[in-house]
Amino acid sequence: MTYEDAIRLFDYDPDKGELRWAVTSGSVKAGTLCRGNTKGYLRIRRNGKHYLAHRIIWLMQTGEWPDQIDHINHIRDENRWENLRSVSHRENHKNRTLRAGNKTGISGVQWLPLMQKWHVDIAIPGKRKYLGIFEDFFE
Repeated sequence: MTYEDAIRLFDYDPDKGELRWAVTSGSVKAGTLCRGNTKGYLRIRRNGKHYLAHRIIWLMQTGEWPDQIDHINHIRDENRWENLRSVSHRENHKNRTLRAGNKTGISGVQWLPLMQKWHVDIAIPGKRKYLGIFEDFFE
């Protein structure tokens, strides 16, 4: 899909984050909200190919396809312009939502019940770096 195609096919409201069809195509009427969903992301099908809505929005707003798009607030279908940013794979990976099992609210910090201490490590490109075991959470 080109920039010209995107501008012709869709209307985007940057404040609401809504992407709508600008033209009638098959059974979809102009003005219809784009709603396809895959893993929480809005997905659009055009000419047998699938596109993620946030990538089309980036194309429409900047004229360029992004490498990767980060939803700043971690909500995958929240496509307000202020919530989207173009990032590298590494940057996108850093802004991941914490794992469901994370009880501390901080990435890389884990409670070790047998030792009654906090274990801390961080990710440095390609590997984990051990920072230590601490008695006090705030250490």
